[in-house]
Amino acid sequence: MRSRRKLRKSGHTLRAATKDLTAALAILVPTGMAYAQSTTPPEAPVTQETAPPGEASVLSDMVVNASAIPSIASEAVGGAGFAKPLLETPRAVSLINEDTLNLLGINAIEDIVRAVPGTYTTTRYGLQGGINVRGIPADVYWRGMKRITAQGHYRTDLSSLSSMEIVKGAAPPIFGLGRIGGYVNQQPRSGGKAQTGSYLTDLAGFVQGVVGSWDKLEATTGVGGPVDVAGKQGGFYTYGLVENSGSWVRQVNVRQRLLQSALSLNNIGMFRVESGFQAQNSQTSGGYMNRVTQSLLDNGQYVRGSPLVNLDAGAGANLDGLGDGFIGQRELHANSPVAGAVSAANRPLDQRFAWPKCTGANAQFAGPGGYCLPGHFPVQPGIPDSLFAYLEANPNKDPTGQVRAARSLGAGVTPVSGTLPVGFFLDPTTTGFADVDYRRNGSYERLQNANVGLAWFDLVYDTDPDFTMKIQTFTDNLDTFKDSYLPYGEKQGIHRFEEKFTVTRRLPEKWMPGWVDVNTLTSINYRRTAGYIRNSNGDYDYRQDVLRGDPQYGDGQHYPNTKFANQLNDPSWRTGAPAEGERRSVYDEFGAGLMFDVTLFKNTSLTFGGRWDGSTARDIEYAHNNQQKPGLANSCNLPGNALAAPTSAQIAASEQQLLVLTSGRCDYGPSWDDGKTWSISLSQQLPYGFRPYFTIADASVILDASNNIVANTVVTAPGGHIGRSKLSEGGIKGNWFGGKLFASVAMYRQLRSDVSNPADPTAGADSSATKTRGLELQIDGNPTRKFHIGMYFVGQHQKYVFNTNSQLQLNGRQLGFQDILNADGSVLYPAEAFLYGGRVQLVMPAEIGALYLDRVGEPRYQTGINMDYKLGYGFAFHVDGQRFSSFYLDRTKLVKLPQSFTMNTGITFDRNRLHLKLSGFNVLDQRYFRAGTGDTNVNLVSVMPGAAVQLQAKLDY
Repeated sequence: MRSRRKLRKSGHTLRAATKDLTAALAILVPTGMAYAQSTTPPEAPVTQETAPPGEASVLSDMVVNASAIPSIASEAVGGAGFAKPLLETPRAVSLINEDTLNLLGINAIEDIVRAVPGTYTTTRYGLQGGINVRGIPADVYWRGMKRITAQGHYRTDLSSLSSMEIVKGAAPPIFGLGRIGGYVNQQPRSGGKAQTGSYLTDLAGFVQGVVGSWDKLEATTGVGGPVDVAGKQGGFYTYGLVENSGSWVRQVNVRQRLLQSALSLNNIGMFRVESGFQAQNSQTSGGYMNRVTQSLLDNGQYVRGSPLVNLDAGAGANLDGLGDGFIGQRELHANSPVAGAVSAANRPLDQRFAWPKCTGANAQFAGPGGYCLPGHFPVQPGIPDSLFAYLEANPNKDPTGQVRAARSLGAGVTPVSGTLPVGFFLDPTTTGFADVDYRRNGSYERLQNANVGLAWFDLVYDTDPDFTMKIQTFTDNLDTFKDSYLPYGEKQGIHRFEEKFTVTRRLPEKWMPGWVDVNTLTSINYRRTAGYIRNSNGDYDYRQDVLRGDPQYGDGQHYPNTKFANQLNDPSWRTGAPAEGERRSVYDEFGAGLMFDVTLFKNTSLTFGGRWDGSTARDIEYAHNNQQKPGLANSCNLPGNALAAPTSAQIAASEQQLLVLTSGRCDYGPSWDDGKTWSISLSQQLPYGFRPYFTIADASVILDASNNIVANTVVTAPGGHIGRSKLSEGGIKGNWFGGKLFASVAMYRQLRSDVSNPADPTAGADSSATKTRGLELQIDGNPTRKFHIGMYFVGQHQKYVFNTNSQLQLNGRQLGFQDILNADGSVLYPAEAFLYGGRVQLVMPAEIGALYLDRVGEPRYQTGINMDYKLGYGFAFHVDGQRFSSFYLDRTKLVKLPQSFTMNTGITFDRNRLHLKLSGFNVLDQRYFRAGTGDTNVNLVSVMPGAAVQLQAKLDY
């Protein structure tokens, strides 16, 4: 072919190329690097002939574009492993480019669903650092390199990106071990050349400011230009962001600082160097609306009440009692003692209940095994003995005596321990119902501080499109701590290093018949992920009454009786809460893959390939004080194993940590596992613009948790720490009217295929054992030069592959407690008030779980529409809307979140160097909700923001 003749003419034979490659590798090999592939679409090749002396590339900048969004059917994506136009890619792929990011105002993870079907993302204490694709947490790549999981520990800022490619389903074989839902490949706005591939000789940049509702205040700037390093021409770009904002939830503020810088240099031997870094500090808070009931979601009715017993009784004094401002671990046991020995199922604010059976008059509500169906637990009137005894000793908390009188009706629901500690109860003098303030935050994590840093260094040879090489080095780091009143406290460090080596070569024409074209891609990789976490346990999310007014601490704010010590604010044994867990995890991945892209008769495309991956994993646990006698489940070094399990009285009275609560270290692994991956895709260009395709794949997945730590149960699992997933997807894509109309429809089925009954030791992995079936439709059109419209629809159903046992958190009414009524029939003491001071554990029996295999927590049906119109004179208008069907909050289907429709608008003005945009979000001020991660908690939900406006002003120079 012409390009190969040109390569030979210039003296760059394959032998010479190999020589230069060897020299480049010599720089990297001493660090023990190996390599893997990036499916990042290749940039335009830069050669000595096309790069004028003294000029350099200017890296991309997001430009405010008031014109309609152009069709994206011809833009290159890497969803099939090879960089191909979106129309020819045999997978469901969505691309958000610079125009879309800007015009829709997409700058946070929760905004992506406005443009991309199948990306509805649940929350983790109100934060959405990660992204779900097809209902499952997705991998995130940075220029084709795998990032660590954000976990909801920091706010992912999307304004620093030039584009995002979202691929549905398991990644192609070349990517290595991943997850089954899909992946996102992010391109930094400062990470490549200008979209036109042109060069500039002068500096160019911008400044931008954003103000808006809830004290939104953000400033960004960027500058790029030419560089000359030792006679090598190149370009640089630097981008910075500073934010100091409030948020919809009054207690939650956002502080961000981000710096991103990139450098490109041409003609480094045969290579082009592309390098850069990004550093970010994110400080924010998180939380849920607590005490969720169906009445709260439908009518805004909130269950009032403050905790009955003041657990904060340490040294010192404050206006709220005799405590020191925080509830320490010893105070817990002193003021809310358990009966008998302390255990995982028997703690002062954490109790296990047995799943009841329905007999006699209740037999009509019995399911398999005689167990009661959720929502039909037998009502058990009365009050527990511990509540009765406390009110007898403190009659001022029950002035009328009506609560104590209920003791004659029974003892209510009894936990497995036999006694419900007094810390669980709400104060009868404060209970009732009231209209909620949705902007309050009951389950509050005070500070989430994260330092995030990544860096990349690539050597790229793509002068000849028929023979390319890329050597990539990447590191990603997250160091974070979370100080929570709940009292969960955590310090965490996750670090990843990766290298990839990729070669593509198109087979010579002389080797093939004229009707066949074959492109090949070969890759090897090495990836190492190390994690450390030290934490305190306990999320007592329901103690805080969000409507409580307090002259000292403020309305809706936590106060000493709802603020707990943790290992960050007081790790001492005497007054605080020492760390209860510490672990380190490390796993290495290395593998090789080969793919082929075959074109037959110009219109038929066959893409196939395979990969092998090997991995070693190790998990080290340092068991600390965890309030109970250690067992083999949490340590294999038990110096205090001969001692009896402690009681609450022993813990409360001890001035020094009890020997029985310390247990040393346990080392799991290293263990070895390997897996194979393969995929086959076939597509055919038909008359009238139609292109059907079909893909089947069997992919290996790493079974790490959401924090990229491989748990000891996974390290020691009989099946190993590498799982398997399967994907079957078929669809049709089409492009008509000269690119003015693009449409795609896909039907898919994906599942974890390596799990089976009766138990799954990898249940804690983020690649959940689910099976998903769905239909996805997307249309993108430009009827005129001024008008753009895009629409999508998704319908999908998820089920667990097998009946996994779930540990549920229900409220008092759902467990069977009964309201205590006034003489007039009004509620004096709600059934929920018996348990909101603590946390409940309830294990769903396997017989009942078999009836509840649906994976819930997100809408089954999603619909979206986007419209943009260029008005003229520099003005343009945008409107978009999304409708989500109703869905259940938890696996037992006791609480349903209502359907929702939200609409956003924007008007832009662009004239010369000035760009203005006024945006309105949720302009109809609709109240809607999102579930948290998982589907086992019926008591928490995220309330999404109401109507908001935002003004953005940008000036180029």
